[in-house]
Amino acid sequence: MRWLILISLFAPTFLPPVSAETVQGGSLSKHGSASVSLGARRVQERSLTEARLQVLNMSCPLCAVTVRKALERVPGVARAEVDFKTKRAVVRYDPEKTDPKALIRAIEEAGYGARRE
Repeated sequence: MRWLILISLFAPTFLPPVSAETVQGGSLSKHGSASVSLGARRVQERSLTEARLQVLNMSCPLCAVTVRKALERVPGVARAEVDFKTKRAVVRYDPEKTDPKALIRAIEEAGYGARRE
């Protein structure tokens, strides 16, 4: 049992470094931009746009989770972060597939208000 604990403590130092080629679901293009896989969606990191939104009517931390999930369901959204304390959302999305109006509409359909910062 002691050996197992010692091995598990030092095992990470023996692991080879991880590159984008070794990560399952990720790849590098010949131009060096990383490709991120989100389920069936693949989005080029280079082509993403960031939207900053103020989220209204959130009354608890679970509201932030609900808003984040609503944003992640919008086609073209690569990443959504919602902060309950600041009442803000930062969304990285593909501008060819969606826009800030669609993001605001998704938040409103989830029962909250939103506007661009």
